[in-house]
Amino acid sequence: MSKYQPGYYDAVIIDQDVAANARTGNPQIVLEIEPMRWSSFDGKVNDEPCSQNWSRRVYMTLTDKTKDMVVTNLRNLGFGGSDFSDIKNKKDEAGCRLLGVQGRFKMEFWQKDDGTQSESWSLVSSRRQDSERRPIEEVDSKVLLEMDANFSSALAKVPAKAVAKTEPEPAADTADTEESPF
Repeated sequence: MSKYQPGYYDAVIIDQDVAANARTGNPQIVLEIEPMRWSSFDGKVNDEPCSQNWSRRVYMTLTDKTKDMVVTNLRNLGFGGSDFSDIKNKKDEAGCRLLGVQGRFKMEFWQKDDGTQSESWSLVSSRRQDSERRPIEEVDSKVLLEMDANFSSALAKVPAKAVAKTEPEPAADTADTEESPF
């Protein structure tokens, strides 16, 4: 049974990686997110806090047909890298680290071939991607080089946007409650 109900979620990215799609072998960007607030599709419930923060994964498979959409989604999240290997390496320069970035995601159910339901998570601005939850499989450097050679030109076409990252607020110092004259 799902821990979440269908709708829109404001979520924070807690991990990023590159993997091969287990079914097709195509390269994919994997974002692990932690949903924080929920809104229903019909708009009757808005910004309800999530009672539990179970992480979920968003898969963005790269093909010739999807590369422009994936790049647009990454740029909208603030990814500033020029190569997809920057996502794998989690470089901290040029907005390559998406950790801590908040985004709006959509969760729907889809029917598997065996009749069971599975969650499907995607960025609100994207079409549904292959989203059956699978372990992230390691990608070797040859696949990363091939991915960069075949698809990095799409990153160069869309300028990177600066996105403010969510930083935790420092805890208030409650040890000294008396006003200090200094």
